[in-house]
This record gives sequence, structure tokens and C-alpha cells, in this order.
Amino acid sequence: MEEQQFDDNIKNFIDSDLFRDMENKVISEAISEASKSARRELELFKFEIVYPEIVSKKEREEIENEITNFREKKWQEALKKADGDKEKALMLV
Repeated sequence: MEEQQFDDNIKNFIDSDLFRDMENKVISEAISEASKSARRELELFKFEIVYPEIVSKKEREEIENEITNFREKKWQEALKKADGDKEKALMLV
């Protein structure tokens, strides 16, 4: 009896406007995030196509070294804050 009541409550909730509104909001947010991600990937792709044409090899190497050094510095800072715990440090980077 209680199980049937529970099942009925779930069915009623799923059929409710509140559930549909929540579902639509989640779907809209997911679509929005996917769209943002796709736009970022497209912009990155365009940048990767154009970048080598406007920057010399030496400049690219210098920038890549700066980025590598920056990332290493941030990683070491995160690792220090996380007391050497790599999993915690990943969350901080």
C-alpha cells in the first residue's frame, strides 16, 4: 500500500508543471553550456589556424616557454597549498 502511494506520488510529481519547469530549466542550461563550449572550441580552432601565420617561430617558442613556466609556477603553488596532495592541487589549479 505504501509502495503504491510512493509510486503514485512520484508519477504525480513527474507529471506536474513544477517538474516540467525544472526539467526545461536544466535542459536550457545544458544547451547553453554546450553552445558556449562549441563557440570556445570554434574560436580556438580559428586562432590555431591564424596564429602561425602572424607570429614567427621564435615568438611562438618564447610564448610557449612563458606559458609552460606560468603553468609550472601555478602547479607548484597549488601543490604547496594542498600540502603535496596532487588530487587536491588539481582542484586548485
